[in-house]
Amino acid sequence: MTKKLKKQERPVVPEDREGKPVVEWMVAVLVVIATLLALLKYVEAATMLIAVTALVLGVLRLVLGDTSPWKVRSRGFDAFICIGLGLGLILTYLSIGQLS
Repeated sequence: MTKKLKKQERPVVPEDREGKPVVEWMVAVLVVIATLLALLKYVEAATMLIAVTALVLGVLRLVLGDTSPWKVRSRGFDAFICIGLGLGLILTYLSIGQLS
């Protein structure tokens, strides 16, 4: 018996539902700046830059919803991940500072 294999279709991702490339490039530039700060031994500034960026993106996604320039998945998922990352970085940095 031979089965006919159907040609697998690729999932369609509509570009109009994705985030704006300008915001994605701005985040990339901020990550590069944070990396340079960390390499120059300004670890606190680098950590806070990433944390504040994540918090701002999370709040933007939560407040603006589908009109937000930062979109990855669903509104709740994006906000949870961004805000969680921002708060997690701040709390981790502060807790490590308390141990030193």
